[in-house]
Amino acid sequence: MTNSSYMEFGFGQDDSNIGAKGKRFKAKEGETYRVSFVWWPGLEEGKPNLDAPTPKFLGCKRLYVAGVGYFMDKGPEYARLAGGGPSKMYVATVICKWPTDSKGNLDKGRFASGDFEINSWVMSVDKYRAIESRHSTTSP
Repeated sequence: MTNSSYMEFGFGQDDSNIGAKGKRFKAKEGETYRVSFVWWPGLEEGKPNLDAPTPKFLGCKRLYVAGVGYFMDKGPEYARLAGGGPSKMYVATVICKWPTDSKGNLDKGRFASGDFEINSWVMSVDKYRAIESRHSTTSP
């Protein structure tokens, strides 16, 4: 049984990721990146449907407490813990960050050696909407 909160495992069986921190993508000012969305329908079965109209995303409302960090808004009690302010919706997906030079061109040598990173990307709704507006499946 798996969902976003729980995973099933046993001693030596599917337990290699316990306690492992995922790698999150966080862009740095002045740097150029080349990324691809990789969470497509069918990926879980090893057969991503690259003809699907969109990659997959998750969304949740989060709250923030200084010194603690972000946590999911699961109701009024959680909002009170965070000082009573409203939660904000955030969106997440999975991307591949490709090796590039300083101008954002693919570094073919590093690419050929398998140098790439798979990261989660958590973004605001505004960033999601900006990317959504650029996403198109039609040719000019």
